Amino acid sequence: MESLNRAKYEDDDNYLFELSVKTKEGDVINITFNSSQGYDEETGEAIDGFGISYEVNGNLSEAEHGALTQVMAGVGEMADEFFKVSENSFNPLIVPNQTDMSLDFLAGFNSEQLTGFNVSFSTTQNDALDTGENTLDLSYSIDETKNQQALVFKAESGKNEIDFALDMSTIGAKDTQQMQQYLASLDQSLEDSRVNSTEDDKTSAFGKSGDEAMQQGFALFKGAFASMSSAAERYSNLESLAEQHFNDGRAMVADLVDNMITNDARYQGLGNKAPNTLGTGISKLADFDATFSYAFDNGDYQPKSTIELSQATEQAQLGDLSGVTQSKNVSSHFDYQYSRPDYYDKEESYNVNTAVKNKELVGLDQSHEVDVDTKMFEFNPQTNQYELQVAMQEQTVTKSDIRLIDNIWLEESENSYNMNKKERVESDEKQDEFKKTSSHSHNKLVTLIGDLDKLAENKNVRREYLTNLSQVNFFMDKK
Repeated sequence: MESLNRAKYEDDDNYLFELSVKTKEGDVINITFNSSQGYDEETGEAIDGFGISYEVNGNLSEAEHGALTQVMAGVGEMADEFFKVSENSFNPLIVPNQTDMSLDFLAGFNSEQLTGFNVSFSTTQNDALDTGENTLDLSYSIDETKNQQALVFKAESGKNEIDFALDMSTIGAKDTQQMQQYLASLDQSLEDSRVNSTEDDKTSAFGKSGDEAMQQGFALFKGAFASMSSAAERYSNLESLAEQHFNDGRAMVADLVDNMITNDARYQGLGNKAPNTLGTGISKLADFDATFSYAFDNGDYQPKSTIELSQATEQAQLGDLSGVTQSKNVSSHFDYQYSRPDYYDKEESYNVNTAVKNKELVGLDQSHEVDVDTKMFEFNPQTNQYELQVAMQEQTVTKSDIRLIDNIWLEESENSYNMNKKERVESDEKQDEFKKTSSHSHNKLVTLIGDLDKLAENKNVRREYLTNLSQVNFFMDKK
């Protein structure tokens, strides 16, 4: 059996490994490796054939050789995991899971010598068992002129397809707490989008094997996110101008905000109606856009999960006032790719806006919003159609606007909740009868803390306070 199988695949490239690395000087290194398995009729033994090619377009310096070695070591470890196989007489190639695959080496990528790399892996599987090919394509690049790094990943294995992309700034700092919150929000988004679209069944919509493949890809995605954030921290330390600009702006404001919302006894928070998985305050991490998707193709059954996470930061200055505005967003989406109409959408956003004067925080606006939109259907064999069972829209909004001027604390906080839901009711009289439920709540609180007598008794003090308050409000609105 082994001889027959190997003879069948002796002309195929059972393994394919291609790596292309580009140096900062413009030189290109191309490395290709492939192998095939065959059967030697004279000896009656199975044989393995290997081919490798190495091409350099240009001249490599010693430093470039060192940077190339670092990339090849990281890519080589990925290849070791990807090409793990089990060989026996019935299955010539069985590729196991790639749980141990890692992109940690991106944290140490040498941008002083290299601008990026592309790598492709593939294995030819047993077509008789309908396992097809396993392929993995990865590209990583750094553009120093734009202070950006980019990663694109795509892997296909049988019925599983994993795609993710990360665009991230090279300017950022270490922020362990925010990193943990982002990773937790990603985990929550995956949990939101992986479950089956039935109200009581919380098992994965992708089945056991599909869910396992998705979890492996998702772990690789989170690892890449952490590694690229670490790389941005390192790049910022290499670029003295970028470091100075960063530390004079966002990092200082982030510390002021964190001190207010963590240590000031007057701060009451954004409310607890909906937990803020993105975290309050200003993140010191590099700004980014990240997308992860997993699709499972099983003929008529084609669930797909998509998760997006982003952070965008801007700095502004007007007269004596300066400030930072930051937006954090995470979304999760699940559907069946046209095989059935069920879907689940969840959007969460956190926005923070600040005003600083003489290195003191005088204005802090925060808003947190969570929107959920879902529809669940059930197939009716009598009508040969999917019929709506449950539809729900839910929105939670929490806001807090704080002004701290002349040691007078002025805060306006709002909380609102809206929910609309309709559920199918079993009825012999009507074919489509639904029970509708709505819920709405809203509250607003204004808090004023400080020495108010000085405002009431001294019109000059009151005029100066109102003038400063107006300037801060104008600055915040202008941004």
